[in-house]
Amino acid sequence: MTVLQTERLRLLAMLPAQLRQCRDAPELLETELEIAILRSALGDPLPRVVGEKLSNIGRFPNLPNEWFTYWLLVEQQQQQGIGFAGFKGYPREGMAEIGYGLDASYWNRGYMTEAVQALAAWGLSQPECTQVIAETARGNIGSERVLQKVGFRLDEETVDFRYWSIQ
Repeated sequence: MTVLQTERLRLLAMLPAQLRQCRDAPELLETELEIAILRSALGDPLPRVVGEKLSNIGRFPNLPNEWFTYWLLVEQQQQQGIGFAGFKGYPREGMAEIGYGLDASYWNRGYMTEAVQALAAWGLSQPECTQVIAETARGNIGSERVLQKVGFRLDEETVDFRYWSIQ
């Protein structure tokens, strides 16, 4: 399993079996990783999205798992899973899209900025990726601030969304 380290977080690129545990039996994943995972971080869309991620991993078995999986965000002091981040697939034409979510009790404390910084840096360090992109819904000020702090630039705006990138 690939692990990234920041000042306060460990980002764990979950293996397919760990994704299944996260979806079906999070208590088994907690035991394996020796951490607690906030149930509110698991959220309603997680089972569906984990299913999609597992499907993509299965469709592209020869490509690195890190582009398709969730990276579990573990707050080191509490040894607690507080959110997830990840890429939305293998880079196309050098571009990889990033997405992320964090338990609300950890908002506005810089955790997601640390996580996105580390994940974007990892992506850009891979030879197949020259640009990391992100999409935010208009009005999602928190997500926009994360991207701005990391150094993403606003490339395009529509009525509903804003599109960002970093190279």
